[in-house]
Amino acid sequence: MLLRQQLRRLTVLTGRHTVRYSTISTQGTVSSSRPINVTPIFTPPVKNTTQQENPKPTQQLEIENPLVHLERARSLFANEHGLFDKIDVISRTLRNPDTPIRVGLIGSSPSLLNTILADPFASDQSWHQALTERSTELTNIIKFSPAFESSNNEYNIPSPFLKSLGKTLEFVELSSKDTAGNDGCHIYISFQANTPFSLSKWPVYQVSDIATEDVHDIVLSKSEISSQVAYQAVKLLTESPKNATIYTDIYTRSNMTQFTKLLNKITNLENVIPRLYTSILKNLSEQNQTHSLTLDELNSRDAKVKKYISNWDQASHSEFQNVFKPYVVEYEKRELPWWKLYSRVDDIQGIFAHTLNLGLLNDSFKNYSYVKGQIDSFTSFQTGNVLDFDDLKKLEQKNELSTLKRMVIQNDLVTLQNKAGKLLMTNFLGIQLPLLLLSIPGFVIYDFSLYSMAGLASLGAVVGFNNVSKNWLKLVDQFKQDLFEKVRLALLDVNKSLYDDWSAKYEEEKEMIMKRMRLIEALKNDLGM
Repeated sequence: MLLRQQLRRLTVLTGRHTVRYSTISTQGTVSSSRPINVTPIFTPPVKNTTQQENPKPTQQLEIENPLVHLERARSLFANEHGLFDKIDVISRTLRNPDTPIRVGLIGSSPSLLNTILADPFASDQSWHQALTERSTELTNIIKFSPAFESSNNEYNIPSPFLKSLGKTLEFVELSSKDTAGNDGCHIYISFQANTPFSLSKWPVYQVSDIATEDVHDIVLSKSEISSQVAYQAVKLLTESPKNATIYTDIYTRSNMTQFTKLLNKITNLENVIPRLYTSILKNLSEQNQTHSLTLDELNSRDAKVKKYISNWDQASHSEFQNVFKPYVVEYEKRELPWWKLYSRVDDIQGIFAHTLNLGLLNDSFKNYSYVKGQIDSFTSFQTGNVLDFDDLKKLEQKNELSTLKRMVIQNDLVTLQNKAGKLLMTNFLGIQLPLLLLSIPGFVIYDFSLYSMAGLASLGAVVGFNNVSKNWLKLVDQFKQDLFEKVRLALLDVNKSLYDDWSAKYEEEKEMIMKRMRLIEALKNDLGM
């Protein structure tokens, strides 16, 4: 209803109304011709006669401006079949009543526009000659202009037909490749059997243009025209006004007069806007049915993702207890026993870092990437796009386990290596070296026996090695306990973050589903459906 009210206001402002007119401004209208029978491909819905004249919007319909509802569709739906272009078209037209009505011609013969845009009595036919020489392989745009201009397949011509109907018309001859719907057209007229799928989503009228130049024996049905025959008539009238009688006869039999009457009818603002608005609504409804999940489907997805997270939690703790812990203990005993400490003290960080890189919950990392990818790539509006593999790899670097591994390698292992170096240095300088230094003068100066002094030096070495062994085991055990506790807490944090991320995603997508449903209802309300 709001849209109809706005259209009435626009009609008053522009003074647009249905006009009886001739095909060419200087040509007579033949009232005896049969009306052409045209089948619209897109049919607007029939209004429910039992509906109240002024239905009250529901509480969700807070915004009364139809343009606001249309603009909101951009953030909720996909730009399929030129949808956003059509929103721009209808927005421009409603905001500016003088916006030209653009008609897209699908599979039209060049003779169609050559005919209806001609001005046989004009003294200057150069613009029309240039128009007839246009390429048919590319998309051509034809607009009105007081003076002729052309560039890049856009023709601005002084054809009176474009301004003689109480409105301004523009035509777009669409090439076979230009079928995406991003052409600024309000409506389309198709002259071929199969209309391109994207264009069929919008108001399309089907007309049959018979390709023949037989001006004498042509017989057309109500649903047919022959622009080639009509163009022959136009050329006769251009040659001489004396050919007016034969022109009228040929032109009448081509059904072009009735075609231009039809064109006037279907390009009236009162027809164009509701049909285009309704087709936008239909496209949004189809997208909602095709791409958008229902609330039940969202709840089903909710249960599935929570099951993924629960399974990951169980599997990661199992891997932690049964794989990671034994692996670290075995690797440490094999690669860094106390007696290897003397030769590897400067490489403790690298050795343990290698351990963590090889064995820190590898399966849990992979499964995390999968679950996180399921969450981050999930959308209630599914158009076939999936999370890129590179994005999944990046996820592995953005969780508590990855952060823990980096912190352990960069901080804890450096601390452990420094403590090991300090242990060796303190042990050597405080125990082993002093006893060694005592044994040498004891033997050389004080005449202690070699055996006793060797025993003293050996005692220093044994005590030192024992001290290194005992303290190194303490350091490593403490490091492992801290590491295992940090991993356990990190697993809990990851599990919580997965639940939190999914909860936020679920609420976000639930709101998006509701917004799409409310928007479609708002658009229906605007149409008075």
